[in-house]
Amino acid sequence: EHGWELPQGFIDNALRNPLNLTREEWQQAKRSDQDPRLLKQLFKRAWERSDGKPAFQQALQEHGFWLAKGDRRGFVAVDYKGEVYSLSRWTGVKTKALNNKLGAPDNLPCVEDVKAQIAQNMTLKLQTHIKAVEAKLKKDFQPIKRAVQTVKTRHQSERQILKKKQAERWQTEERQRINRLPRGMMGLWHRITGKYQRIREINEQETLTCTIRDRDEKQALIDKQLAQRQRLQTQIQKTREKHNKIVFDLRRDIGLYTEMSQRQDLAFKSGQNLAQTHSQN
Repeated sequence: EHGWELPQGFIDNALRNPLNLTREEWQQAKRSDQDPRLLKQLFKRAWERSDGKPAFQQALQEHGFWLAKGDRRGFVAVDYKGEVYSLSRWTGVKTKALNNKLGAPDNLPCVEDVKAQIAQNMTLKLQTHIKAVEAKLKKDFQPIKRAVQTVKTRHQSERQILKKKQAERWQTEERQRINRLPRGMMGLWHRITGKYQRIREINEQETLTCTIRDRDEKQALIDKQLAQRQRLQTQIQKTREKHNKIVFDLRRDIGLYTEMSQRQDLAFKSGQNLAQTHSQN
């Protein structure tokens, strides 16, 4: 607009045909606002480098624009969002020069037909993106599934080791407590003096202490394993949410293109009904 010339590489990277974009490029293209200077340079460059309608159409489509006939019999370009651009305005070329290079606009499809075709093509492309995302989700989950299985196996082993360790230790400590109790005449004497009862009380206290210790060890292992499982679950949840958001956005885009296609169908049917009414009159 002010005589600025934007680099060809900048134009190529900023505006490409969305049917040729990867899913990541499509998401980025949706987030970026189109600079009017960039659009004018694009249309001007496409015009200057084309020697006729086929070359001009190809140049436009490389950047996501389709040539169409406007409502006033002029030339327009339609982008993948359904926006309509007047070629005489955006190229800075007079209508006569457009006609000389491109021929009569009557030979081009109307805006409604182009929008319907764009909607169909974009829906198919977005469905391909969704399948790719679902395949990537499956691929991304493979190492997570392996990690889950590894953790599950390790946790089972840790619980079995602790259970065995506690059982063996309990048996050893129980034998020690039993051996403390005197037998025979010594046991009878200790019963008379009350020492036997004191030993039993000590054993009972030790039994309670060991029971609490084993319970705490088991609970500590459970807490540690739960924390490890929670970290894995968080990773799974984040991965799933990330992919779900991408799929949701793509499905919403499909809905917009379906709506655009339905509007074109409705406009076409309305035109048919109007034509029939005029013919009957």
